[in-house]
Amino acid sequence: MRCAALGDSLRHKGANVTFVMREATPAMEELLQTLGHGTVRLPDAGLRRVSGWRAAPWETDASQTLEVLVAQGEVAWLIVDHYGIDDRWEERIRRAGCKLLVIDDLAASRHSCDALLNQNLLADAEDRYRSLVSRDCRLLLGPRFALLREEFRAARSRLHRDARRVRKLLVFLGGGDPDGVTLQVLTVIAMVRPDDLEVDVVVGAGNPHRAEIEKHCAYKKGYRVIPQSSDMAGLMLDADLAVGAGGVSTWERCCLGLPAVVVAIAENQEEVSRAAAEAGVCIYLGPSREVTPEMFAAAFRLVIGNAGMRKLLSEAGTKLVDGMGSERVARILLQRPVRVRPARSEDGERLFGWRNAEATRCHSHDSAPLNLKSHLQWLRDCLEGDSRALLVGEDEGTPVGALRYDLGRGVATVSIYLDPALQGRGYGPRLLLAGEAWLRTAKPEFRSVRAEITAANDASRRAFEEAGFRMSGYLFGKRLDTEPANGGHKDTSAQ
Repeated sequence: MRCAALGDSLRHKGANVTFVMREATPAMEELLQTLGHGTVRLPDAGLRRVSGWRAAPWETDASQTLEVLVAQGEVAWLIVDHYGIDDRWEERIRRAGCKLLVIDDLAASRHSCDALLNQNLLADAEDRYRSLVSRDCRLLLGPRFALLREEFRAARSRLHRDARRVRKLLVFLGGGDPDGVTLQVLTVIAMVRPDDLEVDVVVGAGNPHRAEIEKHCAYKKGYRVIPQSSDMAGLMLDADLAVGAGGVSTWERCCLGLPAVVVAIAENQEEVSRAAAEAGVCIYLGPSREVTPEMFAAAFRLVIGNAGMRKLLSEAGTKLVDGMGSERVARILLQRPVRVRPARSEDGERLFGWRNAEATRCHSHDSAPLNLKSHLQWLRDCLEGDSRALLVGEDEGTPVGALRYDLGRGVATVSIYLDPALQGRGYGPRLLLAGEAWLRTAKPEFRSVRAEITAANDASRRAFEEAGFRMSGYLFGKRLDTEPANGGHKDTSAQ
């Protein structure tokens, strides 16, 4: 479903999207086609399952996938969301000239890709991935990149949650639920729920226990069983409390401020759910195999009876996830890269015009108008000295903005300004990323990049965050390698 969300955002921006699958339920394949996406099935005749996640040897799977890519024609990106695929498979695909985005949850395996997305809260995520991917891999980390469908963004604008009461409970334990956790939860709820509490039970498209769930709820007042719905956002908006699993549903609930009691129904959900609980957005009970009926009943009674707790959970969730993750990732994938070059003396008047524009000066530490003569002398000093690097960014040959790096003690302090006529078009993060690539090659002794912005400069803050910088106060920082070289400066003030 998270890939469907990203596919929708890409398609709305003009891309053609095709899902390549070996195993999928007919209901899931039909849903993808209903959403307007193409689907291609890889052949599985004569194949024996290799592992829990992979139904074919990786060499076979890579070769068959490449055949699909060739048949599709020119492919801009291949997006991989698959626990059974590793860097050998990825390297085979990249050698064929296809750019690769890997969606990951675990931060436990090496990957060969152009970009990697992990939408979850993980401790030290960037440090963990820097030993697992190449230095030029773009990392998209955290819930601001959570891949949610457009319906959640739309529902968020209608959000008016009243934490003082619990009128309706939503139960949804994921699309599959092979171990029957939904039934276990419903058995406990039947014993402890208030008489006036309505219960919506969503049964995922791959849930093998649907008939048993429907039988369990058939004659109970206030229960409603709903097949996996295309309007999950509406159901969450209408609910006051949820019982759910980890995974994508965590971020959907956060987006709509729905407090939840959570169990992990798969191993890959455990660390994510613990981190979500530590962030204050849910009550996590543990892996479903370890949660007893008594534990669940106690947690359910606690949350039902504590309006203050529900309010805090709801507020923390909406603050953490704004619902724009799919749009952010789609925009990143479809943008042309900006190229940078060292500034030249003939750039002087253009740079002066950009830097002296009121829209630029109002966010600068020194907002006074510049003098052209002084500025041109400053430019000559920059070009002749070695304590500063000045770069001009270009989009297909058209200058769009400038980067200034003040160089000292292994740290490059960056300032950025754009052509005022091009502000708001997403050039900021692309220019910052292009500058980092230049630094790695031209100035490899510099291991960290810092920036300081004014409190009111929201546009710069968003640009630095999208480029992977981390904020501390008004300082932003980003490391360019895994560990600083001997004598280098590790940027701790901005971590």
